[in-house]
Amino acid sequence: AQTGLLYDGAPWDSPRAEADLPLLDSENVPENHRLLWLACERLYVTVFGARRAYVDYLSSLEVGLNLELISAQFRGLGAVVFDSDPGFESFQNRVESLSSDWNAPPFLEHHGFAFGATQLMEGAARLNEMLRLEDGVKAKHDRYRLDRDAYLVPPYSDAWEIYLECTARETIDIKDSLAFCVLCDWALNAVLPPVFPLSLPFGEEVPLMPGAMFLHLVRALDVEIIPEPDENRIGWARAGTEAIYKQLSGHFDQALPTPLKIAEIQLNVMKAADGFAVPESIYKVRGPESWEPTNPASRLRYLTILAARAARTRIAHPAFFPIPYAHYSTDRADFHELWDPIQPPFVSVGPNRLVPHVFDDANWFGFFYTAAVANDVAFAAAVYDCAAVAATLQKYRGTFLREEVEDSLIARSVEGVLGDGSATAAILEIADICPD
Repeated sequence: AQTGLLYDGAPWDSPRAEADLPLLDSENVPENHRLLWLACERLYVTVFGARRAYVDYLSSLEVGLNLELISAQFRGLGAVVFDSDPGFESFQNRVESLSSDWNAPPFLEHHGFAFGATQLMEGAARLNEMLRLEDGVKAKHDRYRLDRDAYLVPPYSDAWEIYLECTARETIDIKDSLAFCVLCDWALNAVLPPVFPLSLPFGEEVPLMPGAMFLHLVRALDVEIIPEPDENRIGWARAGTEAIYKQLSGHFDQALPTPLKIAEIQLNVMKAADGFAVPESIYKVRGPESWEPTNPASRLRYLTILAARAARTRIAHPAFFPIPYAHYSTDRADFHELWDPIQPPFVSVGPNRLVPHVFDDANWFGFFYTAAVANDVAFAAAVYDCAAVAATLQKYRGTFLREEVEDSLIARSVEGVLGDGSATAAILEIADICPD
């Protein structure tokens, strides 16, 4: 939706009437924009998963994905982001030569959900949280009991249940937690970067999509190759991660690229990002709290810079992304040395809600703040009316910015997605936002 106006600015007879629910279904939405949104949403649920009924609904719409068009668009973005770096162009050529063989993978259904990246991310994150909780319980000398069932519920438990079913382990221990997190991370990094989501089939049957990839890996896993834990938690996590990579990459007839190999490919493709300065490479300051992007792909360029940093961190510290708690619990300073260079541009903490990270600069914060507002508005417009879209904007109030600056940035973002018609006017009025 951020590539152009979702609405054509035509007048709305009654922007708050039920006839306008949801906004995406309004007659004022151009058909090509509606199809673009639906295609993007179908692409999203293919990779991340969703309730099966929603997946079936999107599939019934028969909104096709033009792979040649998508490849051409990625090529154009790459040329802007990487300044026509030949490494990216070469990578694009190889992918496009194979894209005609790509097919949407079958959905793996679990508890009525299409299983995908969401369950993997939530499962691995929850396991890391539980390791921290278990440490806390031990520190209390067993005065408290950790109820795993209370913390492992859908969607956090879905991937874990599949892991237990496939491994059929009689006794579950810390090695299983490590193996599970490593396989989640591997499956989440199997999609070929940076042309997500043009994944290619592995062999004839197994697509490199997160859900199917996880099942493929866990079925071949031999947990016993993981060494017994010792006092050196970081060293053990690294040794276990590398042992899993070695076992599984040698298990299949075709060499299966590990996350370390994929990180090397990323660095080769993204090497042009080394010359980018932050934030100067993504926006230009025009005055106090006033900026403009250097080009339409500025935010993507910033993500590219972070991705290159993350790839280097992964190669040097293989266990950091699968099981970050090993670093966090051993040496907090070491953890922050690895994490801080790739942390989000702003966070939601403290009495001021959203606050800037990395750079204490209003321009830096505003640059990403507007993107977050626009993203929420674009999603909300597909299912909500004007009043409900306005309600989603309340979490963006009360930041460290002055109220009039907030109002201006929010209004700019809403108008960028919905246009300057009466829908935008109604949303801003309901949200009590007064732009300049």
